Amino acid sequence: MQEIKANSSIPFEQDLNAVLARIPHQHVSQMVDAINAWADAITEDPSDFFASSWMPGSNWQGTPFQPLYETIGDAEQAGKTLGSLVRRVIVNRVRERGERWYMSKNPEAGTDACPRQFWGTFYWRHR
Repeated sequence: MQEIKANSSIPFEQDLNAVLARIPHQHVSQMVDAINAWADAITEDPSDFFASSWMPGSNWQGTPFQPLYETIGDAEQAGKTLGSLVRRVIVNRVRERGERWYMSKNPEAGTDACPRQFWGTFYWRHR
């Protein structure tokens, strides 16, 4: 588990910026709001966490993240881009709100050894 710092890097940040520039601002704001709502719901209980791969799940339709999927057109690449956006939101919470967050990435993610629901990065809050 690794603590997220205010200066933590955002994976594939240039790619994220390029994709977000193609999505209307109101849709980007809705995605950020949805990520913040998930983060707000997390308590400091160590068993309470969320994974970037759980948003939006396997069906992007009707979620705030649908414009991201439609812009990219590929579920796996959209998932990676969403993971970068989640990291950016959490880093911003650390930077702007002084919150403490930890993250962990399953080293087997993306392989047959790891079920799909355990891909992505897992986030825990520490208050």
